Amino acid sequence: MSREERSELIVKSLSKMVGHHNAIPQILKLLNMSHPADIARTLDITTEDDRWFLWGLITNDKLKAETLVECDPETAHPMLERMKDIAVLRMAQQLEPDDAAHLTQLLSENRREKIDLLLQKKDPKRRLVFEAGEETAARLMTDKYLSVEQEKTVQDALKLLRSKDNPVENVSYIYITD
Repeated sequence: MSREERSELIVKSLSKMVGHHNAIPQILKLLNMSHPADIARTLDITTEDDRWFLWGLITNDKLKAETLVECDPETAHPMLERMKDIAVLRMAQQLEPDDAAHLTQLLSENRREKIDLLLQKKDPKRRLVFEAGEETAARLMTDKYLSVEQEKTVQDALKLLRSKDNPVENVSYIYITD
């Protein structure tokens, strides 16, 4: 089964089960094996009551954050506006700086400024990303990268790339350091 077929099956299954409170164990199982984009697509097409029911079943802040980043703005904005600042802050802290900036862009201006300041206070390295315009290259910046010492081999670099300790989600470059 292709990734797209699997995704479509997950979205259809979640959509059918979400209105049935007796299906909670099956929904939880499906949520645990779902990609945030699949959950987001489900949230985008369900009713508001079903959306909040499904949202309440997700207990992992990182999964919640990654899901909201994938949602249509028309879905994510009202959900974020109903959440307490501390909940939004906790989710944003789980994201890469560019995704956290995208998430806070969905908030009203007053809340966005408040959350951005709290995020920057907790992690000053994020300041540049949050101060940058939405359509600038700075929004894509991250403080997570891979580097290897110049004495290392390509084999060593590949080992690092494949390592479970690799903190970088998407690697475009591996920097050689001396």
